Amino acid sequence: MPNSNHIENLRDYENELDAILSRFTHADKGIWINSEDKPRYEQIVLELRDYYHDLFGENNYGPTTINAYYEGINNFYKSPSFNSVQRVKSVLSASIKRVERNPEVLSSKDNPSSFVNPEILYPKKITAEWLLSNVPMGMWLAMAGAFVAVFILGATATAKLSLFQDWFGITIK
Repeated sequence: MPNSNHIENLRDYENELDAILSRFTHADKGIWINSEDKPRYEQIVLELRDYYHDLFGENNYGPTTINAYYEGINNFYKSPSFNSVQRVKSVLSASIKRVERNPEVLSSKDNPSSFVNPEILYPKKITAEWLLSNVPMGMWLAMAGAFVAVFILGATATAKLSLFQDWFGITIK
């Protein structure tokens, strides 16, 4: 499919999100999505995630879109927020700009290292070797310090128990 068709498809999604944003109701207690737009918004998010994967291979646009959606429904009513729709639209706009500026990105989907930031993506499997090579020494020292502190607190609390004192014949005041 030519790049212009991809851009048109993405722009169609962008127009749908604009329409959803325009139908939000502003009330005293908040801003509410139109009830008919809820299922379509969720569908758009899932379609975009898949479309990004089809276009770019492994990328950050899909996970960012999904995160924006879930953060937006993380409220008492489990209703998508205005900000959530705006964030999904901003990710979509960024992907459109990327394809417009660099059409070759679509042909390089077999080489994900050319456009995926490895610092953002998590590894498929976290191993001890990965932890040793990627976790800074300061974190290891902080974790060791936390273990020592917990041990000392536990030992101090245990030593003050009367049962412990009776067993070992010691008196601590």
